[in-house]
Amino acid sequence: MEIRKHSSLVRWFVLVVVSLHVLYVNVYDLIVKQNTIPQITEKYKSLFVPAPFTFSIWIVLYILFFVYAIYQLLPSQKGKELFDDIALPFMISITLGIWWGITYHFELIGLSMIPIIGMLVFAFSVYREIYYAYLYDECPKWYLYPFSIYFGWLIVASLANLTIWLVSIGSNNILFSEMLMGRILALLIFIIGISLSVKYWDFVLPLAIAWGLVGVYIGQKDSAPPVAGAAIFFAIILIVWSTIVTFIKKTPRLENLPR
Repeated sequence: MEIRKHSSLVRWFVLVVVSLHVLYVNVYDLIVKQNTIPQITEKYKSLFVPAPFTFSIWIVLYILFFVYAIYQLLPSQKGKELFDDIALPFMISITLGIWWGITYHFELIGLSMIPIIGMLVFAFSVYREIYYAYLYDECPKWYLYPFSIYFGWLIVASLANLTIWLVSIGSNNILFSEMLMGRILALLIFIIGISLSVKYWDFVLPLAIAWGLVGVYIGQKDSAPPVAGAAIFFAIILIVWSTIVTFIKKTPRLENLPR
């Protein structure tokens, strides 16, 4: 009985943390109207920052997070241990998002790299846990897709955040020209997206990354055509690859499953 009460309490905390994250990140910009996230991003604009419309993906994520947070509380889901297993890493990732918002609003861009990397790490932890649960027939694969979008977007956002930090400290041209750096990052994200999609046979994650690259193309096509060209080139390949994965079913070998 105590274990069940603890499980129920943790799941309710998931809903609370999601609500706090959404309220802070969005209400702050509406109320304060100074040093908003878009304003700071524009102030330290790099050649790898996506166009503003791209960040509307967070609307989709917030809706999915609320649906998930409510769904896991349904009486019919009480027996699913998976939701208990992913509750803590998911809450940590979302809480780090609040920390990221605070550091970013105060223009502590370097410090903001810590929470966004933490968000990425714990998002991957959730993603992998759900994938393994799917392999063992403990849940349908569609459970994975909201976190595919979240994890995929964070890959793009983390590298964009890195370039903004480099611009803020005037180090965006130390190793390479910013133009070359943008193309290298587009290639890097492409390789990461394809590799993860192959490993987890996931068609949603590369689409989330492609969305970010399309945003880079739109945002940089006038100011940095080479970066924009690389971004849209790799985005198209990711979309094509995602289509292939959608129509080809792949059954994992039992001997390769984690123990």
